[in-house]
Amino acid sequence: MRGSKKPSVSKENEVPETVRKIMTECWILKSEERPTFEEVVDRLESCKEEVLLLQLQLQLQPQQKVEDLEIVRRLKEELKIGTKRQQDEVEVQRRKAQDRLRDRMNERRKEQEIKSAKAGRGR
Repeated sequence: MRGSKKPSVSKENEVPETVRKIMTECWILKSEERPTFEEVVDRLESCKEEVLLLQLQLQLQPQQKVEDLEIVRRLKEELKIGTKRQQDEVEVQRRKAQDRLRDRMNERRKEQEIKSAKAGRGR
């Protein structure tokens, strides 16, 4: 450490909280407030499992990301297929509604023609 400038350890650095705490305590400027070397070693020993677990997780992350991307790709494809099916179904329903409307209009037209024909005969 040069001068009073301390390195930064953010949560994005994938450092366990217990290790991060040890590191920041080691950067304390007053030596009497810093942990001794023995204390650091003991504390690191006590969190060894946590560090090993994190290391394993970091090693698995690239494979997990590939698997996650594959899942996302499949979900997008399923969504696209589902959207297409839904659009097709809406189109079928729209055409059926148009056919029903056309049929009703033809029925009314015939009714009007019949009424007109009866009215013409009645004169």
